[in-house]
Amino acid sequence: MYHVYYNGCLIIMKKICFIVLSLIFLTTGNSFALNPSEVLGYVPQPKLIEPTGEQVDLTGKVGLTFSWGKHIGMNGLGKYYDFKLYKGTDIVEANLIFKERVTGDKYKLVLPVKIFEDKALYTWSLKLCYKIRGKSTRSLAAFQVVKK
Repeated sequence: MYHVYYNGCLIIMKKICFIVLSLIFLTTGNSFALNPSEVLGYVPQPKLIEPTGEQVDLTGKVGLTFSWGKHIGMNGLGKYYDFKLYKGTDIVEANLIFKERVTGDKYKLVLPVKIFEDKALYTWSLKLCYKIRGKSTRSLAAFQVVKK
């Protein structure tokens, strides 16, 4: 062990080096650094893929697929999605025509064409949820249905 005497104080260099290296390792090492969003309980808003803002032709189709981007992180900790479909653009309970809790490992949902009316507008919403951490803000997209 190396000892340095400075103004009558004994400084043990090995301990100082250990403390300094530990601090550097813990603050810069990617494998041990915590993501601030994980610590603060932030839940990211899901990214909607389809349908979004377009006219959807359901002629001859059996189902309409709703899909969203995959969220990576905190899997297996009570992750799920709250899916809701509204008729029109007002997202109120009176316009709600379908809702489902989708497991966290699924990134699409297929609904039967028979629930949609020709030339009607629809809005769908999606929230990413964790049983422990809470819910994201709602992602929304509207579209118009065409059946020939």
